[in-house]
Amino acid sequence: MDAKASLPVIAALALFVTACSAADRKDLEVRRRETRTPDFTELRANQKKWEDAGIEDYQYTIQLACFCPPQGDPFTFEVADGERSNMIYADSGAMLLEGPGLYEDWADFATIDDLFSMIEAAFRKTPLVMVKYDTDHGYPVVIRINRYGGLDGEVSHVITDFQKKP
Repeated sequence: MDAKASLPVIAALALFVTACSAADRKDLEVRRRETRTPDFTELRANQKKWEDAGIEDYQYTIQLACFCPPQGDPFTFEVADGERSNMIYADSGAMLLEGPGLYEDWADFATIDDLFSMIEAAFRKTPLVMVKYDTDHGYPVVIRINRYGGLDGEVSHVITDFQKKP
């Protein structure tokens, strides 16, 4: 290929690389903007919404997503009278038994109040926290905490299948 023929190819590649870099910078800037300052006002408003809902008996499923082994299976937490009652593997329905290991690792996330406490602690340690809340009841539905600032430092907790129990 002569120099004249390769000029359009080089120009197209340069445009592509520039566009990708700009998109990456824009995404990074959006992420910085949405996680720059811990929003205690939003946290408190949603905690109040949750408290005002008066839901003491419920269940929800939580999934951990990160660049860390093992990410593990999703768990369903059952809560009765505001206290953890059961921890269940969401996929198999098997109970997670008390004791060292996974039970202890997940016990701190067993109630919605525990999740609010985790968010507040994360806000106090790092500004790289993003939380989305349920619009009706105020409980968190996505919690992203980036303790180290890089892609491999982010841990996300995704809360799904919330059900109020009678």
